[in-house]
Amino acid sequence: MQDKNELMRVHSFIKKEMNNLIYLLVFITTTGNAQFSKGSIQSNFQNIETMPYICEGDFQIGKFGCGDSLFWEVVIQKDNVIKDLIQLLDDTTKTKVFFPNYGGIMRVADIAEIALGEIIQPLSRPNMFFEIEPIDNAQWIANINWKQRNYENRIKYQKALVSWYKENKTNLIWTLGNTFMCGDLVGKHPNKGHYELKKE
Repeated sequence: MQDKNELMRVHSFIKKEMNNLIYLLVFITTTGNAQFSKGSIQSNFQNIETMPYICEGDFQIGKFGCGDSLFWEVVIQKDNVIKDLIQLLDDTTKTKVFFPNYGGIMRVADIAEIALGEIIQPLSRPNMFFEIEPIDNAQWIANINWKQRNYENRIKYQKALVSWYKENKTNLIWTLGNTFMCGDLVGKHPNKGHYELKKE
Protein backbone atom coordinates (compact mmCIF):
# COMPACT_ATOMS: atom_id res chain seq x y z
CA MET A 1 0.00 0.00 0.00
CA GLN A 2 2.86 2.36 0.85
CA ASP A 3 4.54 1.61 -2.50
CA LYS A 4 1.29 2.37 -4.30
CA ASN A 5 0.96 5.74 -2.50
CA GLU A 6 4.56 6.60 -3.28
CA LEU A 7 4.02 5.68 -6.94
CA MET A 8 0.93 7.89 -7.06
CA ARG A 9 2.87 10.83 -5.55
CA VAL A 10 5.65 10.41 -8.11
CA HIS A 11 3.09 10.19 -10.92
CA SER A 12 1.34 13.35 -9.67
CA PHE A 13 4.67 15.20 -9.44
CA ILE A 14 5.71 14.18 -12.97
CA LYS A 15 2.29 15.18 -14.35
CA LYS A 16 2.53 18.60 -12.68
CA GLU A 17 6.06 19.18 -14.00
CA MET A 18 5.02 18.10 -17.52
CA ASN A 19 2.12 20.57 -17.43
CA ASN A 20 4.51 23.34 -16.35
CA LEU A 21 6.92 22.41 -19.16
CA ILE A 22 4.13 22.39 -21.76
CA TYR A 23 2.91 25.79 -20.51
CA LEU A 24 6.43 27.21 -20.75
CA LEU A 25 7.01 25.84 -24.26
CA VAL A 26 3.67 27.26 -25.48
CA PHE A 27 4.49 30.59 -23.84
CA ILE A 28 7.92 30.77 -25.51
CA THR A 29 6.75 29.71 -28.97
CA THR A 30 3.79 32.08 -29.00
CA THR A 31 5.61 35.13 -27.66
CA GLY A 32 9.24 34.72 -28.71
CA ASN A 33 8.64 36.06 -32.20
CA ALA A 34 5.70 38.32 -31.41
CA GLN A 35 5.87 41.89 -32.64
CA PHE A 36 4.85 44.16 -29.81
CA SER A 37 3.73 47.71 -30.44
CA LYS A 38 3.04 50.43 -27.92
CA GLY A 39 -0.67 49.62 -28.21
CA SER A 40 -0.26 45.89 -27.65
CA ILE A 41 2.03 46.50 -24.67
CA GLN A 42 -0.54 48.87 -23.19
CA SER A 43 -3.26 46.26 -23.76
CA ASN A 44 -1.18 43.60 -22.03
CA PHE A 45 -0.55 45.84 -19.05
CA GLN A 46 -4.22 46.82 -18.71
CA ASN A 47 -5.15 43.14 -18.45
CA ILE A 48 -2.47 42.08 -15.97
CA GLU A 49 -4.03 40.84 -12.74
CA THR A 50 -0.93 40.13 -10.63
CA MET A 51 2.58 41.56 -10.60
CA PRO A 52 5.67 39.62 -9.54
CA TYR A 53 5.89 39.74 -5.78
CA ILE A 54 6.97 36.65 -3.86
CA CYS A 55 7.36 33.32 -5.64
CA GLU A 56 7.31 30.19 -3.53
CA GLY A 57 10.62 28.55 -4.43
CA ASP A 58 12.25 29.13 -7.80
CA PHE A 59 10.72 31.50 -10.36
CA GLN A 60 8.42 30.01 -12.94
CA ILE A 61 6.09 31.81 -15.35
CA GLY A 62 2.49 31.17 -14.37
CA LYS A 63 3.35 30.16 -10.80
CA PHE A 64 1.57 31.93 -7.95
CA GLY A 65 3.46 35.06 -6.86
CA CYS A 66 5.72 35.11 -9.92
CA GLY A 67 3.58 37.56 -11.87
CA ASP A 68 1.13 37.45 -14.74
CA SER A 69 2.43 35.94 -17.99
CA LEU A 70 1.19 39.12 -19.76
CA PHE A 71 3.94 41.04 -17.93
CA TRP A 72 6.69 38.60 -18.87
CA GLU A 73 5.49 38.44 -22.51
CA VAL A 74 6.62 42.06 -22.79
CA VAL A 75 9.81 41.70 -20.77
CA ILE A 76 11.16 38.86 -22.96
CA GLN A 77 11.05 41.19 -25.97
CA LYS A 78 14.16 42.86 -24.49
CA ASP A 79 15.46 45.83 -26.52
CA ASN A 80 12.56 45.56 -29.00
CA VAL A 81 10.24 47.20 -26.46
CA ILE A 82 12.50 49.65 -24.60
CA LYS A 83 11.44 52.75 -26.58
CA ASP A 84 7.74 51.84 -26.32
CA LEU A 85 8.02 51.21 -22.59
CA ILE A 86 9.60 54.64 -22.13
CA GLN A 87 6.75 56.18 -24.14
CA LEU A 88 4.29 54.58 -21.71
CA LEU A 89 5.83 56.20 -18.63
CA ASP A 90 3.23 58.98 -18.83
CA ASP A 91 0.24 56.61 -19.21
CA THR A 92 -1.89 56.88 -16.08
CA THR A 93 -4.49 54.36 -17.28
CA LYS A 94 -5.56 52.21 -14.34
CA THR A 95 -4.88 48.48 -14.49
CA LYS A 96 -6.46 45.48 -12.76
CA VAL A 97 -3.48 45.11 -10.43
CA PHE A 98 -4.02 45.82 -6.75
CA PHE A 99 -0.69 46.68 -5.14
CA PRO A 100 -0.61 48.37 -1.70
CA ASN A 101 2.77 50.03 -2.28
CA TYR A 102 1.32 51.95 -5.23
CA GLY A 103 -1.62 53.35 -3.31
CA GLY A 104 -3.65 50.26 -4.14
CA ILE A 105 -3.86 50.75 -7.90
CA MET A 106 -1.08 50.36 -10.42
CA ARG A 107 -1.13 52.31 -13.63
CA VAL A 108 0.26 51.37 -17.04
CA ALA A 109 3.18 53.75 -16.42
CA ASP A 110 4.10 51.97 -13.18
CA ILE A 111 4.16 48.56 -14.87
CA ALA A 112 6.16 49.98 -17.81
CA GLU A 113 8.82 51.23 -15.41
CA ILE A 114 9.01 47.85 -13.65
CA ALA A 115 9.29 46.06 -17.02
CA LEU A 116 12.11 48.42 -18.04
CA GLY A 117 13.84 47.60 -14.77
CA GLU A 118 13.87 43.91 -15.69
CA ILE A 119 15.44 44.66 -19.10
CA ILE A 120 17.94 47.36 -18.05
CA GLN A 121 19.62 46.83 -14.68
CA PRO A 122 19.88 49.00 -12.79
CA LEU A 123 17.38 51.35 -14.42
CA SER A 124 17.86 55.03 -13.59
CA ARG A 125 15.01 55.86 -11.22
CA PRO A 126 13.59 59.37 -10.60
CA ASN A 127 16.00 60.12 -7.75
CA MET A 128 18.90 59.74 -10.20
CA PHE A 129 17.66 62.84 -12.02
CA PHE A 130 15.83 64.83 -9.36
CA GLU A 131 16.27 65.58 -5.66
CA ILE A 132 13.84 63.26 -3.92
CA GLU A 133 14.33 62.68 -0.21
CA PRO A 134 13.90 59.06 0.96
CA ILE A 135 10.90 58.24 3.13
CA ASP A 136 11.84 56.22 6.23
CA ASN A 137 15.16 55.42 4.54
CA ALA A 138 13.34 53.91 1.55
CA GLN A 139 14.13 55.63 -1.73
CA TRP A 140 11.77 53.50 -3.79
CA ILE A 141 8.75 54.61 -1.75
CA ALA A 142 9.78 58.25 -2.15
CA ASN A 143 10.10 57.73 -5.92
CA ILE A 144 6.59 56.24 -6.13
CA ASN A 145 5.09 59.08 -4.07
CA TRP A 146 6.91 61.69 -6.16
CA LYS A 147 5.48 60.29 -9.41
CA GLN A 148 2.00 59.99 -7.98
CA ARG A 149 2.02 63.49 -6.49
CA ASN A 150 1.31 65.05 -9.87
CA TYR A 151 1.28 64.14 -13.53
CA GLU A 152 4.03 66.62 -14.38
CA ASN A 153 6.49 64.57 -12.34
CA ARG A 154 5.77 61.56 -14.52
CA ILE A 155 6.45 63.68 -17.62
CA LYS A 156 9.71 64.98 -16.11
CA TYR A 157 10.88 61.46 -15.39
CA GLN A 158 9.89 60.26 -18.86
CA LYS A 159 11.83 63.10 -20.54
CA ALA A 160 14.86 62.47 -18.34
CA LEU A 161 14.82 58.77 -19.21
CA VAL A 162 14.44 59.51 -22.94
CA SER A 163 17.58 61.67 -22.78
CA TRP A 164 19.42 59.08 -20.69
CA TYR A 165 18.56 56.30 -23.14
CA LYS A 166 19.63 58.34 -26.19
CA GLU A 167 22.92 59.16 -24.51
CA ASN A 168 23.64 55.65 -23.23
CA LYS A 169 22.01 53.29 -25.75
CA THR A 170 25.31 52.41 -27.44
CA ASN A 171 26.94 51.77 -24.06
CA LEU A 172 24.37 49.18 -22.97
CA ILE A 173 25.75 45.65 -23.13
CA TRP A 174 23.97 42.34 -22.65
CA THR A 175 25.07 40.58 -19.47
CA LEU A 176 24.14 37.01 -18.65
CA GLY A 177 22.59 36.43 -15.25
CA ASN A 178 19.46 35.71 -13.26
CA THR A 179 19.00 38.91 -11.29
CA PHE A 180 15.40 39.98 -10.75
CA MET A 181 14.71 43.62 -9.90
CA CYS A 182 11.03 43.29 -9.00
CA GLY A 183 9.62 41.35 -6.11
CA ASP A 184 11.35 38.70 -4.08
CA LEU A 185 12.16 36.30 -6.90
CA VAL A 186 14.90 33.70 -7.26
CA GLY A 187 15.72 31.22 -10.00
CA LYS A 188 16.21 31.52 -13.75
CA HIS A 189 15.21 34.87 -15.26
CA PRO A 190 13.13 34.45 -18.48
CA ASN A 191 15.69 36.62 -20.32
CA LYS A 192 18.69 34.83 -18.81
CA GLY A 193 20.28 38.27 -18.49
CA HIS A 194 19.82 42.01 -18.83
CA TYR A 195 21.33 45.16 -20.33
CA GLU A 196 23.64 47.21 -18.19
CA LEU A 197 25.96 50.15 -18.77
CA LYS A 198 29.39 49.15 -19.94
CA LYS A 199 31.89 49.72 -17.16
CA GLU A 200 34.63 52.17 -18.11
